[in-house]
Amino acid sequence: MGFSDWLFGSPDKLKKVPTGTQEQQGLHNNILQQAMGMSQGGGGYNQAQQYYNSLLQPGNDAYQNFAAPYMQQFQEQTLPGIAERFAGAGALSSSGFGQALGGAGAGLQSQLAQLFAQLQSQAAGQQTNQYN
Repeated sequence: MGFSDWLFGSPDKLKKVPTGTQEQQGLHNNILQQAMGMSQGGGGYNQAQQYYNSLLQPGNDAYQNFAAPYMQQFQEQTLPGIAERFAGAGALSSSGFGQALGGAGAGLQSQLAQLFAQLQSQAAGQQTNQYN
């Protein structure tokens, strides 16, 4: 037995022992693979770029997808609230009720258009920053 064997041990006696379960090791390997994919231009980066592209392409469903939850909230909360207010006064058939509904709808469409335009502007800025 030489000095280095005494100091470091002989190679045949050293054994690598896993510190985690197989599931933990699998998760660790998966995280490493995802991180490597992102560093090579994949993963979440590509998803973000696809999202920005979808916002900037005319004629796709990006606006409808963006507006859908707002429209649902409007139909489920705002419209019944307006109807309840006019029903309490017995004025559901009045022109004021129709004007209130029309005004609320127009206001919603205007706000959604403004918010979506801001979202598109941010997407364009992100894409511009990518190329700089």
